[in-house]
Amino acid sequence: SLLVVFLDALVPASTLAELATEVLLAALAVYVFLSIAGVFQAGSSSSMRRPAFRCDDPDLQSPFVAESVRTRDLAIFVVTVPPAMLLVLEFRRSGAPLRDRFFWSGRLLRRYIVGLLLVTTATQLLKDVVAEKRPYFLDACKPVFRNHRNATLLCQSSIVAVLPTFSTASPLVTDYVCSGPPRDVSRSFDSFPSGHSSVSCYVGFYLVGYLVWRGDAVAPSAARVLLVALLVASAVAVSLSRIVEHMHFWWDVGVGGAIGLTVALVFVLWPFS
Repeated sequence: SLLVVFLDALVPASTLAELATEVLLAALAVYVFLSIAGVFQAGSSSSMRRPAFRCDDPDLQSPFVAESVRTRDLAIFVVTVPPAMLLVLEFRRSGAPLRDRFFWSGRLLRRYIVGLLLVTTATQLLKDVVAEKRPYFLDACKPVFRNHRNATLLCQSSIVAVLPTFSTASPLVTDYVCSGPPRDVSRSFDSFPSGHSSVSCYVGFYLVGYLVWRGDAVAPSAARVLLVALLVASAVAVSLSRIVEHMHFWWDVGVGGAIGLTVALVFVLWPFS
């Protein structure tokens, strides 16, 4: 049936190699879910040794404000809207047999999902390994001395003044715990690279590549050009918002965007078997 054709193209598992690939993809999906939940991050446990910092580091003193594009909202968007868009446009192809439309819908959707999974895996792996502090680290972490009976904030000026120091800069703080909300603390250690940037650039440019490849799916050409412009502008806007709102440093956004763009180009240009 046509549904079987679609499912075979979406989840091929007729050979041992294909089955092993599906198991690997499922394992990556589990890792991404756990990583986004903060299980592997430097700030996920109160007993875990956290990266050192200086109280007077200007890069860590931005205020912690609400983000305009929340992680949850972005995740819901990328797993619903682009797949729906691919399916609708593929079924709109003029002159293609119905069986071909079901087959290519499955193939293109699979490629999109696999690419998205690789982008998020690479991004989360780098976040967990690098554990770079976000620009709002001090505001979110609210560091205090480890095993200190009172919860006086470590980076208050009166505390910094009595800390031992051997240079003109404030001392390097290595033994501390964060007293801020656990979720905010966990996220304050995953600045590099930007997940919003990598995902938005991958989704935007993958869909742009699809529109260029399947030119007949969107007519007239003016509508196609407008849609391409909107996709590119959206990816850029989401990426820039992470810098403006002090969620990331510019290099976090740049590397994240490069990851998303690279995977999108590979998955668009890589020929189908």
